[in-house]
Amino acid sequence: MGPHPSTRRRCVGHRPPVRHQAPRPGHRHRRRPVPLLRSLRPPAPRRRSRRPPGARAPGLPLPPAGPQRRRTLSRQSIACTRTFGRPLTELADIRGAVAAFASRAAEKLRRQGSVAHVLTVFISQNRFGPAPPPHSRSAQLTLPAATSSTPDLVHYAHALLNRLWQPGHNYVKAGVILDGFEAAGQPQLNLFTPAPELVHPQASALMQRLDQLNARFGRATVQVAAALTPKGHLTAPWQGQQQRRTRACTTSWDELWEIG
Repeated sequence: MGPHPSTRRRCVGHRPPVRHQAPRPGHRHRRRPVPLLRSLRPPAPRRRSRRPPGARAPGLPLPPAGPQRRRTLSRQSIACTRTFGRPLTELADIRGAVAAFASRAAEKLRRQGSVAHVLTVFISQNRFGPAPPPHSRSAQLTLPAATSSTPDLVHYAHALLNRLWQPGHNYVKAGVILDGFEAAGQPQLNLFTPAPELVHPQASALMQRLDQLNARFGRATVQVAAALTPKGHLTAPWQGQQQRRTRACTTSWDELWEIG
């Protein structure tokens, strides 16, 4: 006979068996009342930090802040698209619009110090008009060599426009999109196409002078001939409507407030 259970030593790690009691007949489990008053209680005020302004809480280092939107963000694509002030039916007018949009996109491209080797051009009709779909057509071209030269981009954009143009249609919008960016001065060379710097050694200096003149005397002061306003027109046919535009009272001398 072994020792009495009350005198038996309890071993390390020994747990007494769990006894499950059967519920009594007619017994029901009572649910705890939901503390409604606790849910309606207003949240406790947050404790003010005694940390001096500009100090950082101890812990893991924070990741570097992202670039800002203006002049510090390296874009992966640049698009210049506009809706015309009126429908255009002449190829010459749309060629002028595409040239102006390509010039503006090339200016943005040089501002961030990049070159592009993929060019996309699209033209759109009024989707609510009687013309059947498709209302927009686009064409894309991979350039022989990456470039940011305005004359070269305008030349390739006009070549794409000739493939998209269909006479007898009213076009209300056009656009130029640049993709495939590379760092200026370090383009990916082609085995069968010489570098643009070798073909046009003065193109980079010419574009630099162009940007300097436009920055000094105003945008579009010097531009390619294809983007000029046609003779007999006060404004370009592709110019958008700006009757309800907010006045540039802080950035334009011609639109300053007049008091008195």
